[in-house]
Amino acid sequence: MDIVKDILDNIINYSLFFYDDKTVEQEQLDKYIMYVKKKINNNYCDLYYEKKFSILHIDEIITIDDYINKLVIGLDLSNSIIIGSIIYLERLNINLNIFNIHKLLLISLLLSSKFIEDSNYKNKYWSRYGGLSLKSFNYLEAIYLIKIEYKLYITTNEFIDKFNDIFF
Repeated sequence: MDIVKDILDNIINYSLFFYDDKTVEQEQLDKYIMYVKKKINNNYCDLYYEKKFSILHIDEIITIDDYINKLVIGLDLSNSIIIGSIIYLERLNINLNIFNIHKLLLISLLLSSKFIEDSNYKNKYWSRYGGLSLKSFNYLEAIYLIKIEYKLYITTNEFIDKFNDIFF
């Protein structure tokens, strides 16, 4: 019975983080942007010469600050979705750089939103809002899921630790 009680306690604690979590304040958004920017490899020359290019390249130039603001505000994303997306990005275990951060961030936000929220925008809307074709978007989502081995569950401790890393 103790195992069942522990599982229920974890579910209740986990759901408390997501309850009524809609508004992202500008200060929180700025901290999120700073956290993501720290994860980006800025050695562009090495990336070019090593030819580490893939389908994850960005098609248009938009700063990561503007892109995150556009996604979080435009899609009305919550703090919980943001935290989940960071956890998923880290599970992906890939070198983030200027060529892939926009698309990987978009997909990680989508997966986090699908896992946390009861109702979501359709992939067609996400892809248009993020600046990708639906075909590319669906393909990236499938590859992302394979790469993280479909591990979308986030433990309460994992969530709390990441929340504290970013916002405190």
